[in-house]
Amino acid sequence: MNLKIKVLPHVPFSIHYGGFEISCSDFYSAAKNKSLDISYLQWDSLLENYDILHLFGASPNWFDIATNINPKTKLVVTGLAAASDDGLFLPKIKDYFIKNLNLFTKTRTVHDRTAILCRRIDMLICLNDFERNFFINRYGIDNNKIKVIPNGLHNRWFEKPNLNSDTLPFHSKDYILYVGSICKRKNPISLVKACIHAGLNVVFVGAPDHSDPQYFNDFLKLINQRNNIIYLGSIDSQSNFLINLFFNASCLCLPSYFETQPLVAMQSLALGTPVVLANRPYSFISPFNNVVRCNPNSYKNIADSLFAVRNSNIAKLDISYRIDNIVSRYISIYNSLK
Repeated sequence: MNLKIKVLPHVPFSIHYGGFEISCSDFYSAAKNKSLDISYLQWDSLLENYDILHLFGASPNWFDIATNINPKTKLVVTGLAAASDDGLFLPKIKDYFIKNLNLFTKTRTVHDRTAILCRRIDMLICLNDFERNFFINRYGIDNNKIKVIPNGLHNRWFEKPNLNSDTLPFHSKDYILYVGSICKRKNPISLVKACIHAGLNVVFVGAPDHSDPQYFNDFLKLINQRNNIIYLGSIDSQSNFLINLFFNASCLCLPSYFETQPLVAMQSLALGTPVVLANRPYSFISPFNNVVRCNPNSYKNIADSLFAVRNSNIAKLDISYRIDNIVSRYISIYNSLK
């Protein structure tokens, strides 16, 4: 008997469509192609019987799911926890404060709600060991209920694109590429300053963070009337133009402070384009072993890294990261929960 699986994304795609949402969408499409009985959970199907509910993101707003879904339904969660760099002692202090905040607020906190959800999980999928350790230390999840499976990429990222250099904003291999939200966490302003300092061409792709309009305004002011800086706004994640931008860039640079497993860096490596990441924990975990790292707090160091990456040996992402192969690993987990 085929398992009946329902999927619930962390945020509706119509509201937010970042790397995590793209991973969910690509996973869903690939799973459908493998003839799984899988569909998105809809508001009008809450009383429908299904074997597995797969949540993409351990949202604290879903804690009610833990107590309201059928006890026979298996709960699979693909986690989402940005990797920060807090040193050796601050994490323990932070964990203690977060876990005991309800003693002061006398209310159910974000930690409390997420912990309720985590206690109901039958299997947690983490993108890397950093995320796995976070969920174990923060929420006490049994390691036996955790599997580490990375993001998967659509097959198009492993194929040579149909080149059309006429549409490129700069000559091939003569520009830095940034793809991501224009927000403080991802730190694009430091990259702008680095490229101004070094006289390098740079192309920015990504939507503004509407929760911090001032940061976006500062970004626009800084790039205004700069011939070496082009901002293209949002581009369809499946467009050939975006793939061409990746393939023809001299490198991708994402000087982000907090990430889990940035999809854009994986996409770049799949196409053989070098990558510069911030020297934060996420950049030291596979598949980013051979990237060039920079200090995100120093635009001069970022500029130095943009020159250093030209002489680096970049290993292309292997085919084990194809979405079809990743889905096969998920199917094995689904079957183990029968």
